[in-house]
Amino acid sequence: VHSEWLDDIDALKKSHLKFHAEAAYPGGWTKKDGFLIGWDGGGNPMIIDRLTGEVVVEDNDFGGVHVEARSFAEFCLKRV
Repeated sequence: VHSEWLDDIDALKKSHLKFHAEAAYPGGWTKKDGFLIGWDGGGNPMIIDRLTGEVVVEDNDFGGVHVEARSFAEFCLKRV
């Protein structure tokens, strides 16, 4: 799905390892309670929040976690 934004099955493992390694450092990623699905064009992780089901992005330039879509289905429909 939208390969420019989401990892395929082969890339997911590598991305998860990268995300968790970067999250372990002080000042690293903070949104650890979700499932990483890929990276946006700015190098920000795109995550499905396990509690809400929302697709969120943690912004490394401006800070904070921003909702991209209320669900994965809505996210996919936004990108077509």
